[in-house]
Amino acid sequence: QPFVYPDAKLFCERMVGIEMPLSVVSAHPGEYLEREAHEYGVRPYLRTIAGSAKDKACEIQRLIAGRNPAHVAYIGDMTFDVIAAKTAGVISIGVATGYQTLERRAAAEPDVLVESRTELGEHFWAFA
Repeated sequence: QPFVYPDAKLFCERMVGIEMPLSVVSAHPGEYLEREAHEYGVRPYLRTIAGSAKDKACEIQRLIAGRNPAHVAYIGDMTFDVIAAKTAGVISIGVATGYQTLERRAAAEPDVLVESRTELGEHFWAFA
């Protein structure tokens, strides 16, 4: 079973607090994502949970329909996430907390690469 990163709940709380809506797009089975989001205490901060996504780029595009993709970011901890974001036309943010090395994630050339969600949040919170 996946685990929640220690800074995930604080990140969600602060992002919603500055009116940055959050959604999850994952290949992880949807029913598990829902249950885990409740268990981890982050479900109230998530607008949408889209699990079992076979094509993350298509799912991202579906979720942002009608929005300017230049104002949307997809945060991921795998090179596949960076590629999905780029394919969907949104800002790609790589977080160095996944299974891959930071160097491998950097090789995918995300628009932004950070060590943690806390570091990423500090960029947003500075402008709130």
